[in-house]
Amino acid sequence: MALPSSGTLGMNDIRASVGMLSTNVSLRQCTLVTAVGSNGATTKISNFYGWHGYGYYYPAVPFGNYFDFALNGLYANSGSTISDLSGNSLNGTFVTGTGNGTATTIDQYTSTFPGYLTIPGDSPQKSVRLDNTSKFSGTSSYTVIVWVRVSSFTSSYPGVVAAEGRSGSNPIGWSMYLDNVSGYHLTHTRWSGTSGTGQSTTITFGSGGVPAFAFDTWYMVTAVYDGATMGIYLHTGGTRYLVTASNTYSLATDASWGAFLGLRYNNWLNGRIGYYAVYGSPLLSAWVDTAYAATRIRYGV
Repeated sequence: MALPSSGTLGMNDIRASVGMLSTNVSLRQCTLVTAVGSNGATTKISNFYGWHGYGYYYPAVPFGNYFDFALNGLYANSGSTISDLSGNSLNGTFVTGTGNGTATTIDQYTSTFPGYLTIPGDSPQKSVRLDNTSKFSGTSSYTVIVWVRVSSFTSSYPGVVAAEGRSGSNPIGWSMYLDNVSGYHLTHTRWSGTSGTGQSTTITFGSGGVPAFAFDTWYMVTAVYDGATMGIYLHTGGTRYLVTASNTYSLATDASWGAFLGLRYNNWLNGRIGYYAVYGSPLLSAWVDTAYAATRIRYGV
């Protein structure tokens, strides 16, 4: 934003420039959304100058879908469209039911700062159907970042974000999901074509120095693939946990099955999504850490 040529710079001017925040937000909330106050940065009005105006993202690489639910003037409980902020018009659709779901009114958005979208895992189940760019066919590179908070497990393998379909009975595509089978785990899986052969990277909560899983706790989870190596990140309590594995599987996609936020092939998340960003290339670990440092402050972690 630019300094006014004359007069004063008021909060409404700042809010309008920050973009898509509701009225009566505080200066502190503006700084949290823009990450002006993160990483020990000095919180000053002048730090808003030149800011792009759409929440926080790491700006170095192309986007896929980008939803920042902290922008509480944007995601109202009306209509079914989840507005994409990437500039690529990759809107999501709030849906209910199985299969690709049926568009439904966004009745699960909480605007209390920092806003979040609830994904109900029990009847009626709801999720966000994503643009098809999130299917990542072949060996396309990607990074997917989600802030997630789990209320309970209504299935054993709730999806955080996935483009997982079926070829006959064989799973295809990719998924990032949680499970509570013999402990709690966060997993990133890729399947080889239509063979049903999958490979996973998994972080086990409560093992190897990773804290025990906690309900109603915000985590930043990240899936990364660079064409040869797949990884899964868990950021919690200021610490990054990472597991990687070699993977050259070429993903198949199913035109009849979509990509979803809060769903993995009929396994719904029961919790909250605060933030979702897709990059069309693999972010370096340091960049993922930067995204965490810039967004964790809004969740008080």
